[in-house]
Amino acid sequence: IREKSGFFSILRLNGLIVGIAQLIRYPSDLKKVTLKTLCIAQDLKGLRRPENTSAREREMKLSERLLRAVLEFARSEKSTLYLTRLTGEGEMYLKHQIDRLAPEYGVEIKYSRGS
Repeated sequence: IREKSGFFSILRLNGLIVGIAQLIRYPSDLKKVTLKTLCIAQDLKGLRRPENTSAREREMKLSERLLRAVLEFARSEKSTLYLTRLTGEGEMYLKHQIDRLAPEYGVEIKYSRGS
């Protein structure tokens, strides 16, 4: 969902919202966006998962789908993606995905101190 102030990506499986990502534009520079939120539902009961995959593996695959949507938006807007704060889980599970996927999309990533 594109908005003047940013972008939302909503991930649905079997009609349920299982993840959301939110990008916010910098008001002073519309070519800068920051990843405000990326969240995967922790309780995915009732959703089938492929055999031999853990809940963590499934969450990683879902988060990658959201990250790809975020990076596609940043690429289409020719924007730099700023990451101002990663939580402990974000640092452990998302940072390496972002670093791996960003070159594929040609998106520059800027981390603030502490991320």
